[in-house]
Order: sequence, then structure tokens, then C-alpha cells
Amino acid sequence: MSALTLYQGTTSVCVLKVRLVLEEKGLKYEGPILNLQQGDQFDPAYLKLNPNAVVPTLVHEGNVILESTVIMNYLEDLYPQPSLLPVSALDRARMRMWFKEIDEHVFPACGTLTLAISFRKVYLAKPKDVLEKMIASNPKPASRARMSEILARGVESPMVVAALQTHDEMMRRMETELARDPWLAGKAYSMADAALTPFVNRLGMIGLINCWSQSCPRVLDWFERVKARASFNAAITRFYDADDAERFRPGDPEDPARVRRLLAA
Repeated sequence: MSALTLYQGTTSVCVLKVRLVLEEKGLKYEGPILNLQQGDQFDPAYLKLNPNAVVPTLVHEGNVILESTVIMNYLEDLYPQPSLLPVSALDRARMRMWFKEIDEHVFPACGTLTLAISFRKVYLAKPKDVLEKMIASNPKPASRARMSEILARGVESPMVVAALQTHDEMMRRMETELARDPWLAGKAYSMADAALTPFVNRLGMIGLINCWSQSCPRVLDWFERVKARASFNAAITRFYDADDAERFRPGDPEDPARVRRLLAA
């Protein structure tokens, strides 16, 4: 088996997707853990591998593979056993629709929600001039505007309300799928489950998962089954430390109640 080198972070949802696939397949891998808070992803040497300055990046036999969904499929193609593909063509289509939904909608909404609930407190604790300089240093006008809006208004921002709606749609769609089958794309655990796990887990990290305890009980049961798998500890729990717990702690203890009201509105 050729060496797999994964450039990763501790809690990145995109990294977690890939690590779950690696662990479910029993694949050995190595690679540095980048400190994203300190900006390791902007190191010139790393930018040569991944000009997008994001994680994960997979290097295999000198080839660089980018984008978490692409990496997951690459690993499935390269090491087809044990398979994480659903058996039927229809279930594989269900899995790929989850990939599309995550990449286009859930992932950006996750970033918005995490910033509003958890990271906002870190930014607002900085001196005003330092924060303004940090925002101004972002080369993308849309990103600057998004950050300024969320830092100013928190969960009351329309951007955050839209992100909550995206997560609500995700959870309710999962609930519907789990009423049909025990897993998200059929009778067996697949890459669909690996892909959704980090996002449901993130809701737990930022103190919001119980906002869906009444409306989506099957999802919460699914998440307990996912956490009981050996891959969850190997890919997620063992990387999560006290600093991460503090960083993801909700900045305002009233935010979960606000979220419940917004979801009910």
C-alpha cells in the first residue's frame, strides 16, 4: 500500500469527512496537522500544494488531490474494499445528492453559523483597531461584508437566519431518509453518512443539536449510532481538545434559545 499523506486540521468539517473514510477503510495515513488559527494554511510551502489555502490536501504517489468530496471518492476508487458505496444505482444517486447539497449549501452555512455562535466572541474580544485591520486584510469584498455583518448582529443577522434554515432543511431531509432506511443512503453505512457526520457533530460542538431533538429524533438516534463506531473516535474525538472545546463554546448562553425561536418562526 502506497503512503497516504493528509494535510489536515483538528476540527475542520472537510478534514473530518476524509478521516472518517480513511478510518472506515482501515487505511494508514500520516501528515501534518495545520494550525488554522495561526494561519499555517497560508505558508508558501503549503500554498504550492493547495493554492486555495484550505484543508484537507491528500498527497499520494506524488499526486496532489484537493477538495474533500473528491478525496473521498478517490479513496473509494483506490481502495474499493471495504466498500463505502451503496449497492444500488438509486442509493448511489441518493449519496451523490448529499454530496452536492453539502458542497453547495451546507458547508458555507456551517461556516456562517459557527462564526455567529462560537467564533464571534473570539473576534469581539480583540481591540477594535486590531479587529478592523483583520477584517480589512481579507482580499474578498463579499467575505469582508459577511464577517462585518455577522460580528455586528450575531444570530439576528439575516445571513445567520438563512444558515439556520439550511441546517433545518438538512436535518429534516435526514429525518425523512432515516424513516426509509437505517442509514442515509440505504441499508448500510456509506460515504453519505461519513459526509454528514461532521456537520451534525458541529451542531453538537456549538451547543445547538438539541434544537432538533423534537423534530428530528431519528437523526439524533443515527448520530448516537455513528458515535458508537470506532471510526468516530479515531477520526474526530481524539483530535478534539480543551482549547477546541473553549473555542467552539457558544459566546452567548442565550443563543440556543434564540435559535429555537428562529426555527419555530
